[in-house]
Amino acid sequence: MGTESMTNAARRAMEQMYIDTCTISESTKSVDKTTHVTRLAWHVLAEDEPCRISFLSFPSNGKTDSADTMTQAVKVFLRPDIVVHPGCRIAVTRNGQIVNYRRSGPVAIYPTHQEIELVREEEHP
Repeated sequence: MGTESMTNAARRAMEQMYIDTCTISESTKSVDKTTHVTRLAWHVLAEDEPCRISFLSFPSNGKTDSADTMTQAVKVFLRPDIVVHPGCRIAVTRNGQIVNYRRSGPVAIYPTHQEIELVREEEHP
């Protein structure tokens, strides 16, 4: 088995673990021709894209007299040929629930997949 076919087999195996879907959106600037006002508009780069979200919890470094706090790191695993720029929004659907994130860290791209660190978008009332 050649290197390319082994990579393809590993990629297919990785993609079989994708139990979630996501929509990736990117903002672009557009200038209104009448008012000359620059606005940000969001457009979808990928929709219903198979993915897998992973959570890692660990104790926070801060010492307090109250209860210990936990910090959670969130990563999304995607196919390697989708380009996700800084500032993109990623809405992940898992078990029918949608959670909004944004890209927070550098993208780690491998022949079989890519890993992107995420930060949850805070919802404001």
